[in-house]
Amino acid sequence: MSYINWKKACATSLQEAFWLVKEHGKAKRNLSVARIAELMGLDDESLLYKWMKNGSMPVHKLHSFEYVCGANFVSVYLASSDNKLLIDIPTGKALKDVSVIEMQGAFNNAMSLLIKFAAGEAEAQETVAALTRSMSDLAYHRENVQKVNIPELDFGESE
Repeated sequence: MSYINWKKACATSLQEAFWLVKEHGKAKRNLSVARIAELMGLDDESLLYKWMKNGSMPVHKLHSFEYVCGANFVSVYLASSDNKLLIDIPTGKALKDVSVIEMQGAFNNAMSLLIKFAAGEAEAQETVAALTRSMSDLAYHRENVQKVNIPELDFGESE
């Protein structure tokens, strides 16, 4: 199995989104499908496999699936398939030089891919994923700047 860069991962189908959530749970939380099903309150892991294969998980189980696995690729895919953009809610923390530098690098990469795409040298899926990440990063920092005067409490969560 190849390495997945979780910051850049982007689903291109509903089944791939389910697979990415499951793989994130496996890679980051060492969860098997049986354990994921157990934590979701399911009696049988075969039901989870069926939902993932058909892309037909009930909505009331989707949040628990993503929560248990620690990733929201399905929710993001569903929103983007309806031409919506989701961003994480910023907490009003001070900007870090590293996060701004990383955002600038991602933005430069997105622009480079856009230029290559216009010249027929880049794939559409890769270009869309890079542009979406850049738009999300910019929207996040925009909201963070707006919240600068009303920071939220930090309960030990670090980014």
